[in-house]
Amino acid sequence: MLPRLVLVALLLVMLSKPSFATPTPCERARALAEEAATIRKLDARRAIPCQTLPDTEYIKYANALSESANSAEDLKREEDLFKLLGLIPADYRYAECMLRGAGDSSYALFDRSADTIILRESSLDEAFILHEIVHALQHQHFDLVKLNKRVNSTDSGLAISALTEGDAIVRELSFSTLGSQEITTDSNDGYDKYCSPPDALREILLFSYTWGQRFVEVIESLGSLSDLDRSFRSPPLTSSDIMHPRRYFDQGRMKTRLPDLQNRAGFNSVYEDTLGEFVLLKFLRMFATLPEAARAVRGWRGDKIALLQSEGGEDLALTWRIELENPESAGTLLALLRGYTEKRLGISIDKRALNWEARRGVSIAVESEKDSVTLHVTSSISNVKFFEGD
Repeated sequence: MLPRLVLVALLLVMLSKPSFATPTPCERARALAEEAATIRKLDARRAIPCQTLPDTEYIKYANALSESANSAEDLKREEDLFKLLGLIPADYRYAECMLRGAGDSSYALFDRSADTIILRESSLDEAFILHEIVHALQHQHFDLVKLNKRVNSTDSGLAISALTEGDAIVRELSFSTLGSQEITTDSNDGYDKYCSPPDALREILLFSYTWGQRFVEVIESLGSLSDLDRSFRSPPLTSSDIMHPRRYFDQGRMKTRLPDLQNRAGFNSVYEDTLGEFVLLKFLRMFATLPEAARAVRGWRGDKIALLQSEGGEDLALTWRIELENPESAGTLLALLRGYTEKRLGISIDKRALNWEARRGVSIAVESEKDSVTLHVTSSISNVKFFEGD
C-alpha cells in the first residue's frame, strides 16, 4: 500500500511557494483553527496540539513516521511487482524512495496517532497549515486512526486517502489565492533525479489529491457537506468509487469480487494485493490510448495480484486475476493485454487467441474465462524491461 506521507510530500512541493513571516508556524495554526472549522463546517471539539520543529528534526520525524506506518518488506514486494509489470525501471529503488520522500520535500503533517500537527520551522504557506488543521478536525469527528484500519490493499488505501486528502485539498484551495485551480501532475514533484518517479507511478501517487478533489467536489455538488460527512462514516473502499462519484452517491460502495488465485508449481506466494481500477488504468495506458484503456477498465469488478518467488529464489513471478462485469468487458481487456505482450516482447500474438504464453527474456501468459482475465509474468529482475507509454 502506497505511503500517505509520500503523497503529502508530492502535493506540498507542487503547490509550495514558501514565504518568510514573523509568526511561528504554530502561532499561525492557532490563528487559522477557527477559520478552518468554519470553512469545513466541523467544530473543533478540543484544542488542536501543534509542534514546530527545526528542518532537520522535522525531516527525521516525518521519515520515522513513514517508516513506522509502512513495512519496508511490503514496500520491497510492491517494488518487485511494479518492476515485473513494467511500471517502473528495473533500477528504480521504489522502497527506498517512498520512505526518503516523506520528510525531505514536505512542510507539514498531521500525526494521527499523536493527534498533533507537526510543522516545519522554515517558511510555510498558511494554506498548507489549514490543510493539516482540516485533517485534525476530520480526526476529531471521524477518527482517522479507525478509518485507516479499513485499509487492507493498495486500492482501499487510495480510496480512503482520496476521501481525506480530497476534503482537505478543497478547503485549502477555497482558502488560498489558488482559488478553484486544480492540482496537476505537470509540476516538479520535489524528488531529486535519483528518486523522481516515472509518469505512471507519479499519477498513482497523486491520485488521492487529483481524483480526491474531484470526488469531494462532485459529492458536494450532488448533495452537501452532510453527504460528505456520511462518506466518512461509510467510506469508499475502491479507487473505482472515487473515479465514479455519481455512482457512489446514488448506490454506495461498489460490491467487488475478489478472486482466489491458484498455486503455481515451483513457486511460493510471498505477497498479495488488490491494485484496483485506477492502477489498472495506469498500467494499460503504458501501451494503449486513453479511450482504449478507459473502455477496458469500465467493467472492473475486482482483482487480486500475487507476487511469487521460485523455490530456488532465482526467479520472480506475478499472477494478476481481474474480474470484469461481463464477457464483453473481458474481451476488451484481453485485446489490450495482447498489445501489452506484443510491445513488451516484440512479437505478434494471434488476434483470435483467447490464451497464450510467450517468452523473450520475460515470460508472459494470459488466460481468459467468461468474465475474468489473468495475467502471468515471470522473470529474473535483471531481465525485466521497462517501457514508457506513448
